[in-house]
Amino acid sequence: MLNESFNSENFRKNGHAIVDKLANYMKNLEDNQINEVLPPITPKQMLLNWDNNFQTKDFSLDKFTDEIITQSNHLHHPKYIGHQVSAPLPLASLFDMMSSLLNNGAAIYEMGPVSTIMEKEL
Repeated sequence: MLNESFNSENFRKNGHAIVDKLANYMKNLEDNQINEVLPPITPKQMLLNWDNNFQTKDFSLDKFTDEIITQSNHLHHPKYIGHQVSAPLPLASLFDMMSSLLNNGAAIYEMGPVSTIMEKEL
């Protein structure tokens, strides 16, 4: 099971599926297919939606990502006014993914050489 979690082909397949899902999401926003900026759900309802969601044996990446997108704030929506946070550039999110996988912090050079230098330069 642990080897499967770190399998490069599983990562590639899941990564492509998620990027495709997010690109379709962005296209739906461009085409005005998503009406709400914020999910029309109370915190209590949201909690009930996710109750025991991580304990299922029949996990579906497709269903899971759909739920996350549907129940998120849509910061890229044309009607979002950037009240508290701005919408990230799509390319920046890909670099965030890269940073997350490599997990090289910028606290000290030994733990994140390129991250430390990039932060210093920026």
